[in-house]
Amino acid sequence: MRHFSAFRGSVFRGASRGSGFPGFRPVPAARALLALALAAVLATAAARAPAQALPPLRENAHVTRSLVAAMVGEGIRRACPSIHARLLVALRKARELERYALGLGYSKEEIQAFIRDPEEKARIIALARAYMVEKGVVEGEKETYCRLGRAEIAAGTLTGQLLWSWK
Repeated sequence: MRHFSAFRGSVFRGASRGSGFPGFRPVPAARALLALALAAVLATAAARAPAQALPPLRENAHVTRSLVAAMVGEGIRRACPSIHARLLVALRKARELERYALGLGYSKEEIQAFIRDPEEKARIIALARAYMVEKGVVEGEKETYCRLGRAEIAAGTLTGQLLWSWK
């Protein structure tokens, strides 16, 4: 069997030239073209980066809504004895939110700095409290927290997805 130079060898270990599985090995001209294309893509991305500075994470509505939902769930879980957290779901949702922010172009360091910022924590807590008050929660009255928790679970909201109730 005659092999052309572009298809000699294999990228897989153990496969030889005469194995019938030629693999792919680019010829020098193709390598040069790939290198030029990669350089062009990287140069374009680098040129765009300063012009497209990312807004602060606090301005992203999806991130804020997700963190408020988690904080509302935590408040309900702590106050209502019959409602508990779905820990694996909460962990999965946290990873999804992190992947979302990474996909927008934020670094892990920027995400961690945002999550650990005391001012941001206070802002999210205030938004969560306002939401709970709006939904009829009265501080110190456990049943109002339980009622909100059961309603969130029944409605299938993000907060409801993070909780489960045995009542």
